[in-house]
Amino acid sequence: MLDNETAQKGGSISQAISIINDGLKASLDIEKGGEIAQNLQLLYEYIVHRLLIANIKNKPEILDEVAALLSQLHSAWAAIGTPKTPYNTATDNHTPSADLITLSYGKV
Repeated sequence: MLDNETAQKGGSISQAISIINDGLKASLDIEKGGEIAQNLQLLYEYIVHRLLIANIKNKPEILDEVAALLSQLHSAWAAIGTPKTPYNTATDNHTPSADLITLSYGKV
């Protein structure tokens, strides 16, 4: 942006918009996702709008804002974590994990 590489800037921003619209936003299920999905949809729309403004007005600080928003979103998804399997993956014999035993039967 600062080097006046207009074509490359426009292409990169267009690619980011496509990822948000065709990937993140398109994967939302508003019916099943309820309020969370609706809020994510609004956030994605805001991000796309900000990217368009950054492109038109050549404002790198808006790209920093978008990057911060996406970073926070990534951190939130990472905090949710990977779902635990009901079996101990360290063994091949499908021994129930301690978490499953605790969940099913209470503290052992």
